[in-house]
Amino acid sequence: TDNTLYRVFLNNRNSRFSFIILQFIANFAVTELLLATIISQKTNLFIRKETMNVEKYSTILENEEGLSRTLGMHFISTPEPDTLMARMAVGDCNRQTFGFLSGGATLALAENVAGLGSMILCNGKMALGINVSGNHVKAVPYGGMVTAYARILHQGHKLHVWHIDVKDSEGELISSVQVTNYIVHSNRKL
Repeated sequence: TDNTLYRVFLNNRNSRFSFIILQFIANFAVTELLLATIISQKTNLFIRKETMNVEKYSTILENEEGLSRTLGMHFISTPEPDTLMARMAVGDCNRQTFGFLSGGATLALAENVAGLGSMILCNGKMALGINVSGNHVKAVPYGGMVTAYARILHQGHKLHVWHIDVKDSEGELISSVQVTNYIVHSNRKL
């Protein structure tokens, strides 16, 4: 097809003009292909191929005294390398006065799952939540269960940005949260 296109251009009345256009198109296609190859090779350096395994760190978070344990968070591995999940039952420790899941507890769940994800991606470095922003769209009553589905949007050397959807047991959206973590070296062995 390239030869056919080339002949059509050469048989045209303005053959010199057609040849210049054809060269421009060919050069553009080669440049575009080269650029796409370079980009794909560079981005493959940062893409994790294996599953995000939360067991090592979740055992520490769930058994050590702290917010994760107090609120009843349980962390779960996912098959995708850039995602993880956490579950939390609505009970006495995380409900507000009216008997529904507290918005603060929901944000804490999102921040904790994003923090755990950043620690796993950075092999034990400390992840400090520097921004948590969320919208609550539905209430969950006492006795309900919520699941946080976290996906990393940006993985830099110092900053990670996560998007977390918190859903109820029927799969309906409860909250949509974005978390930014600052990554630092930790002196503490995990």
